[in-house]
Amino acid sequence: MSGPLRIAASVTIASYLLPRLLAAFIQQHPEVVPDVKIENTQQVIATLEKGQAHIGLIEGPAQHRQLQITPWHEDKLEVFCHTSHPQAQAGQLLPLQLAQQRWILREDGSGTRRIFDSAMQALNIQAHVAFTLNRQEAIKQTVKAGLGVGCLSQLTIVEEVKLGSLVILNTPLELTRRFSLVTQPSHNNRLTEAFIEFVKSQTQ
Repeated sequence: MSGPLRIAASVTIASYLLPRLLAAFIQQHPEVVPDVKIENTQQVIATLEKGQAHIGLIEGPAQHRQLQITPWHEDKLEVFCHTSHPQAQAGQLLPLQLAQQRWILREDGSGTRRIFDSAMQALNIQAHVAFTLNRQEAIKQTVKAGLGVGCLSQLTIVEEVKLGSLVILNTPLELTRRFSLVTQPSHNNRLTEAFIEFVKSQTQ
């Protein structure tokens, strides 16, 4: 098994899941050369449409007539704040309080933002978006600066919660999602198929 493996991955997956998966896969197949493009969910799908990647890994729900989109890993978004935030001690946000927050969120087109927007709409709540940022680290640092409340994958804030610099807030929002694999079935080669099977086996 050898040759280039072109992957388009959305930001959370590329930052927190893909490095470990690629390291293990390359250990088994040292002649594989990964080429990773980091984009949001909409951009990953566009990259696969153009045939510019063998496989896509996305965070948001998606449908497509030509591409095959297969759920493969469950994730949960968490609402979080800095320890100095007024709600940090209570550890929760009630429905009325959700509308009162200054939200620091991912950009439109990202899977994370789509899940958050859908969850707020389900409760008929309009979010006051103070900042829109396209990187998790920027969102976390802005929340740490006391400028509002964030919402990101639980994968991205594990260390900060453990160290006590960020606090998870319980909310009535439904923020569970599934990551998905995106492929062009007619264009899959043996290497792509092997990587897909490997990814599925590692993240059940």
